[in-house]
Amino acid sequence: MAPSWTVPRRSPTARRSSSPPTLTCRASSSCCRPPWLSPAARGEGLGQDSSRDGLDTLRNLQIADPDECGSPTLPDDLADVTEDEEETAYTPGHMLAQDGWPMLLRIPEKKNIMSSRHWGPIFVRLSDSGTLKFFYEKGLEKPFKVFQLTANHELSEHKLQNYEENGRVHTLSIDHVVYKEKRKIQPKVSVVHLPFREQLVKLGTKNYEDFLSFRHALQERLVGLTTDAGPPSTPVSYSDEEVAVEVQDEFYGVVAKGDCRILEHLVLTRVNMLVFVSGSPACRLGLNDVLVKGKEVVSRHDIIPNTTTRWIRVRECQLHQSVDQQDFTQSRAIAFNPPIGRRFELLRFRTAFAEKTLPFTVRTVASVRGAEVELQSWLVMSTGFSSNRDPLTLIPCENVMIRYPIPELWAKNFRRESVTGEKSLKARFNKGASFGSTSTSGSEPAMRVTLGTAKYEQAFSSVVWRISRLPDKNSALGHPHTFFCHLELGSDWEVPQHFHCQIEVEFDMPATCASKATVRSLSIEDKPDIKKWITYRSHFSYKVAIEQKGSPEGDQPGKCAHQ
Repeated sequence: MAPSWTVPRRSPTARRSSSPPTLTCRASSSCCRPPWLSPAARGEGLGQDSSRDGLDTLRNLQIADPDECGSPTLPDDLADVTEDEEETAYTPGHMLAQDGWPMLLRIPEKKNIMSSRHWGPIFVRLSDSGTLKFFYEKGLEKPFKVFQLTANHELSEHKLQNYEENGRVHTLSIDHVVYKEKRKIQPKVSVVHLPFREQLVKLGTKNYEDFLSFRHALQERLVGLTTDAGPPSTPVSYSDEEVAVEVQDEFYGVVAKGDCRILEHLVLTRVNMLVFVSGSPACRLGLNDVLVKGKEVVSRHDIIPNTTTRWIRVRECQLHQSVDQQDFTQSRAIAFNPPIGRRFELLRFRTAFAEKTLPFTVRTVASVRGAEVELQSWLVMSTGFSSNRDPLTLIPCENVMIRYPIPELWAKNFRRESVTGEKSLKARFNKGASFGSTSTSGSEPAMRVTLGTAKYEQAFSSVVWRISRLPDKNSALGHPHTFFCHLELGSDWEVPQHFHCQIEVEFDMPATCASKATVRSLSIEDKPDIKKWITYRSHFSYKVAIEQKGSPEGDQPGKCAHQ
């Protein structure tokens, strides 16, 4: 007789409990032994006692309640936290208000076959109403161009583009985006909603901090622009209706050296939506907010399957203008009439970091002895991070970038002129650092990595160690990876009095690993069978202090200066 699994049944509109039901396996004494058990567990060659012990193990097999006190899952946030107990959130430098930004404008703005394009320096200011003003230089009163942001504008992704002969700039464009429904024939007939972009303005900068600050200011203005949340003047009918929800975490912080403790942090979660439905139906979105734990009432077809059992506390929530503010204040329900065919930010909120440690730890040691500079880092995946404990639930870190800021005076040691142009020293996995050709001068810096690549990048004014994926598929989870750089300067006078003593770490993860925010339900009025797409992603950006090796004070003229 095969084991039977008993699951409590409930009606489609039954109240949703705060934890999944317990599954219990009931096996009779005549149950067959699974073939994956060892001979001892199957009772081969043993007495009746061994067989009885194996049956008792199967009878007691069950899935534990994740909300139980002894559960190994992460505990829920507290619902009754007073304002006095709230810790002060960390504010990254690029989120501070600025009067303007020195930028580069692409000239001419439109492509022309008869003329070449180049970058021209300008100064940009952004008003509270979302108006961009372009000045030839800082201090002028009259702008030479004015550009007004609208709700249909979107920002492009960060890109690096060639600048002059050897440099690169961080570019950002403002596009007018319209989504249209198209029918595809290959490989099979299907209907898709594609964005049609028209580039309106393209700007660039050589400073990465200015790029982050300018992009953040534009995002804040675009979110605050008023739009018509109701149905459009011309009704739009979609043959294939669907709703896309993107939940994105942004983690910013400062990490201590040595034990890699998180000293300061900020976790900001944004929920963006894209709705393609006919008419203007009422919608409701449910999150794993601890204040609605045990109070959810949703239909079965509106439940979104997920694997997260943790409940989080939503702090400083900012809602879109289409959301019913009064309903949210009273019941924490997110009810709204969405704009149709346009990407918009439904809400954003702040949470506490859900983990005790970061996905991986980086320890960096620097040594300056006269004219010799040595830098070494060790990178190890953290066993305290929840997704690293089980290989089956492992969430990888992608597009890992570790930056080592260096003085501009040292940059010449990482570049060489050649017939074909400038060569940059680059270190690859299992290969020594080289400029692309064999050199016997012996004056090149030594640089090695055990994973990924490392080279000096002028756009960041740093030596950048790039890794496509962590953990590496061909190495064990606890296997350390190292970066090493040895530089011999012409004189100890090239060591500045102050230099940066923090490295910068950035990477992405395809899940909301920082906040554990989850969409638990999504309902569209009178449209139970509509397609629903839920995606999660996280972006981590933080700074880690560099340890200084002990050496005589006279041999170490440089001093640390925090960024």
